[in-house]
Amino acid sequence: MEFSTTSPLPAFMSEWKKEVLETKSMSVSTSIWLNFWAAMNAILNDKRVTKKEWANERVYWFLNNGILSLHKEDWVDYNWIVNDWDLSWQDWIVIN
Repeated sequence: MEFSTTSPLPAFMSEWKKEVLETKSMSVSTSIWLNFWAAMNAILNDKRVTKKEWANERVYWFLNNGILSLHKEDWVDYNWIVNDWDLSWQDWIVIN
């Protein structure tokens, strides 16, 4: 997998991005925690992202036809309006 050299992430975050995107399967309990911007970068690379706080890989964030969405256990996808609370957390996790 190739990575863009024009990544908006700081250099130290680029290694996290590379490691997360190359991982085949991740468990919520043993995964790398990301900040919001690293999580968004993963979503833009067609990954799904959850939060350690949710402790549930069936609830995740993803792009749905270009719209940031939240998939919940009821199998419904909701448009997600990001708020300052989302921006401040450091517990985003990429799942496959």
